[in-house]
Amino acid sequence: MGTSPSKKIKIKNEYEYESSEINSLKQQEWINIHQTVSKNTSNCYNSYYQKIEFEENNGEHFLFYWIDAMEKMGTVYLFGKVYDKRNKKFISCCVTVNNIMRNLFILPRKYLLNENGKETEQKVEIIDVLEEMENIRKKYQISSWRFKSVKRKYAFEEQDVPAETNYFKAVYSFKDRQLPSNISGKTFSRIFGTNTNALELLIIKRKLMGPCWIKVTNYNKSQRMISWCKTEIVVSSPKSINVCNKNDPEIIKEIPPFVIMSLNIKTVLNTKCNLNEIVIASAIIYPNVNIVDYITNPRQEHDQFTILRKLPDVPFPFGLKELLASSNKKVEIVQNEIALLNYLMAIIQKRDPDIIVGHNFIDFHLDILLHRMKSLGISNWSRIGRFRRTMWPNLQLGAGGMGESSIAEKSVTCGRLLCDTFYGAKEYLNSPNNGLTYLSKLLLNIKREEIEPEKTFKYFLTKNQLIHLIQHTEFDSFLSSAIMFKIQLLPLTNQLTGFAGNLWSKTLCGSLVDRNEFLLLHAFHGKKFICPDKYDYKKRQNNNWNKKKTTYSGGLVLEPKKGFYNKYILILDFNSLYPSIIQEYNICFTTVNCKDNNEDNEENNKLPEISNQFLEVGILPKLLKTLVQRRKQVKSIIKTCKDPKELISLDIRQKALKLTANSLYGYLGYNLSRFYAKPIAMLVTSKGREILQNTVDLAKKRSYDVIYGDTDSIMINTNTDDLNKVKNIGNEIKKAVNEKYKFLEIEIEGYYRKMLLLRKKNYAALIEKELNNKIEKIIEKKGAEVVRRDWCPLSINASDYILEQLFSDDSRENCKEKIYSYLRKLSENIRTNQYITEDYIINKTLSKNPEDYSDWNIQPHVLVALRLKAKGVGCHPGDTIQYVVCKDDQKKNLSERAYHPNEIKINNKLKIDYEWYLNEQILPLVLSLCEPIEEVNNNELSKSLGLNSSKYIYYQSNAFYNSNLEPTTFTFDINIPKEQKFKNVEKWNPICCHCNQKSEFVGIFREKDGNSQSSLKCPKCNKMMPYGSLAAQLHHAIKNHVKKFNNVSNCDNSHTHTKQLNVNIKGCINQSCNGNKTNEVYLGKSLFIQLEYYSYLFNVKKTGKSIEKEELAVFSALNNIVKRYIEKITREYVDQKSIT
Repeated sequence: MGTSPSKKIKIKNEYEYESSEINSLKQQEWINIHQTVSKNTSNCYNSYYQKIEFEENNGEHFLFYWIDAMEKMGTVYLFGKVYDKRNKKFISCCVTVNNIMRNLFILPRKYLLNENGKETEQKVEIIDVLEEMENIRKKYQISSWRFKSVKRKYAFEEQDVPAETNYFKAVYSFKDRQLPSNISGKTFSRIFGTNTNALELLIIKRKLMGPCWIKVTNYNKSQRMISWCKTEIVVSSPKSINVCNKNDPEIIKEIPPFVIMSLNIKTVLNTKCNLNEIVIASAIIYPNVNIVDYITNPRQEHDQFTILRKLPDVPFPFGLKELLASSNKKVEIVQNEIALLNYLMAIIQKRDPDIIVGHNFIDFHLDILLHRMKSLGISNWSRIGRFRRTMWPNLQLGAGGMGESSIAEKSVTCGRLLCDTFYGAKEYLNSPNNGLTYLSKLLLNIKREEIEPEKTFKYFLTKNQLIHLIQHTEFDSFLSSAIMFKIQLLPLTNQLTGFAGNLWSKTLCGSLVDRNEFLLLHAFHGKKFICPDKYDYKKRQNNNWNKKKTTYSGGLVLEPKKGFYNKYILILDFNSLYPSIIQEYNICFTTVNCKDNNEDNEENNKLPEISNQFLEVGILPKLLKTLVQRRKQVKSIIKTCKDPKELISLDIRQKALKLTANSLYGYLGYNLSRFYAKPIAMLVTSKGREILQNTVDLAKKRSYDVIYGDTDSIMINTNTDDLNKVKNIGNEIKKAVNEKYKFLEIEIEGYYRKMLLLRKKNYAALIEKELNNKIEKIIEKKGAEVVRRDWCPLSINASDYILEQLFSDDSRENCKEKIYSYLRKLSENIRTNQYITEDYIINKTLSKNPEDYSDWNIQPHVLVALRLKAKGVGCHPGDTIQYVVCKDDQKKNLSERAYHPNEIKINNKLKIDYEWYLNEQILPLVLSLCEPIEEVNNNELSKSLGLNSSKYIYYQSNAFYNSNLEPTTFTFDINIPKEQKFKNVEKWNPICCHCNQKSEFVGIFREKDGNSQSSLKCPKCNKMMPYGSLAAQLHHAIKNHVKKFNNVSNCDNSHTHTKQLNVNIKGCINQSCNGNKTNEVYLGKSLFIQLEYYSYLFNVKKTGKSIEKEELAVFSALNNIVKRYIEKITREYVDQKSIT
């Protein structure tokens, strides 16, 4: 209809990916999907047969590939695969590791404490410590323990712990009681390792770096079945678990084949009981998956089955069985839900999958399965995992699948890895929507049909509809596995786990914290360091740790030189800036004092110094250097490798190395991490800001125009159309920067042919790439302004078209007319209902459970999510909620007029609010994109959309715009950036009552010496300004503006006094008078913007940082003062219907 962007220039968003080889696969093609495509999987593991000698009886050793583990009461259970020589295939195996011992490290005091806890002059002797520990043993009923003296190092946050000293190492059984973590005595100051669990000890001490081959020695056949594995082994010592040595002649390089099950279920909501019941379960089983290879074809060798149950009091449609038989579909029909669940558990036990795949499986499907099995008394429910259980975990409340699954729920599947493509997409893709429908289209170019859960029941009424529902369930199983293969979830997470040395199951769930924790545990334990104990996260949360966020400054973001650039823009980028800084300046726990200022308060924001006494390279720099060098080696191999499969495998490896290295800095600055190191994080970001600023200064000294910079990159306007000159400029700066550093490297990231720079982190640019001797033009969009998730498709299409015109080679005049014409056609098509509902969908992500929002009634997506949950649809944190804004004369609140697309389909009375979309979705984006373009008139843009331009024009007074009285366009949209909205307000400069100095109040926090501090603290004298003084000055400032608003305009040639505006802005309102106004009218709009500015200064919700309770009360009280004035003026909300 003339409104879609042309395809001469390709538009690329931040989250865009190449389509799969599966092109436009139709849903009906699923009928043939069970046919085997891959013919090479069945015999590709014959090389293993002679290498593994496994005997189920007692023996000296066997090789075991471990993939998962769990701990119960101090015993660790390893799950993995062994080769069954008798049946010539790999089978599941559980290895029980007994007799793992607690490892405590007791730090002796130098001098003995007396009864009052005071230090005496008596030195502590070995016998003193042993005697006190014997008393503790008896007190806590510990049967026995062993001691020895060891030397250990320490470099973390506890201030009274020496860098290196002698400890008493105590070893005792996990069968005995755990000592309190805060225990101390007269002869010792603390004990490390009291809460370290057996699984961590086994992984760290036996150096299990993720899934790998293990040589299990001195084993016995298990006498009791504690798992659902095909075979079970018991060892009496953790020393029987040994990672295979590379030089071992028995070493196996290949990973055994995995059995993968892609599982999907369909549910109906039982409204009487408010429970989700399972009606169909369908699964695809891939029996021989080599996860190391990149598998593009999800239709490789596989089996498929479906279980269909009968609904109570609803007979199956006549002819269903005959229709199923004729379609050659493997559908098992059962009479009730109990039979369905028993059959499913039997299939899982028989096929014994190593990995279960699903989309939103963890929080929805798993919880529903457990709910229903518990409710219906399914005895073998624990077969969903590999550990036999009788105790049920705590399940979600409600109908099932309505919230986040607990840790206990997730642990039920232990032994079978859960590969949830929702979690995978959330962790490794930058997609605006992680739903199955969206990802299928984005990644696979497959259009998936949505079936609303409340309509599932209706599909049981006819045989054709029921067959369609069965196919839909089967097809969703296929889509989950196809997405898994497409984004390389298994090989990528396998590599990440191998580098970090944690559990693969944790990596699959996107646990970045867990990966980095084990990476550092392995590194520091290997160098004989005592590591920080695990924190009690619940205690931290009770102590408001979860509310404390980093209060130090992040990366440097330069103020952009906004505008449109039609000459080459050069982009220079530092390779892995923060990891490189850690190496460059030898920043580590061992070289930076982390003990003095690791608390999150403003007094502890002094930058630490790197200690000169440590000449040895720190552990963190060594670790990162190893990761960086390994990645360089892999990338160098990639350049010469010609094998396509090997190339993809290498690419996954280098990507995993990059993710591992780059995530470490963020983990150190995360205040709930075990290795939290605020001083290190502060120092790294400080050096980063310094390096970027030095790079900018270097470029400016060479007379180059730096137009923008962000954290690790800068952009330079080269002012030339000659690409060779641009490359020479880049190489010149690159050489000058790199010769200053040993590890830091800046590279030429690329070139933009044209660029539209809007504001910080918001821009669009034209890239030219040579492909097959042709120049391909691609528009790259970055930042919230152009790729925000809550723009509807019509807004995105409009922005794409405008960008295409701006970046075209057409004249500015032609571009302008094309934009006006496009907008006229767009508004006409909108008002004449030419678009489908999907074109108006707005996406917004839940950051928490819908019930946890305090402002749920003003959040459109939250209200929609609450209605969905009431219908039995699960809505979890991270879910993208879709909604469309409709007309409703009775509901003025936007959130009340937001409806899910499915609600609109079933309710013909709901009509889309086209005017709202034109005003709030199309116009704001159009105005923002066209703002730097002089030829485009904002008034004309409004008129082109058929909007009353008078609603968007106001006259600016002298007080705001220095007598510039030209009309300026604005919108009521709340998304106008604060820099633009408050550009010309009168800044608030309160006077400190301590030093009588005036300073600008910039918001909740201000930057000082590279750190953030509360704005309540005077920047001159560093003392806190009291509330009373600030409140009085705020009242005075606001009253001055109100007084200004109430002033009338006087004429210099008559007695006319008015607040009216004349068409002749400077002339008198009295037409018979030739005089001029002596003062300008201060409009209500100007006053309201000023009050909005004051409110913004005290808005704690916008900070994203933690605030002390006392300061929070002051800011809230000041904000309430502003709100009272806003309420009096009654201009905060405008009824647009009253505007004509």
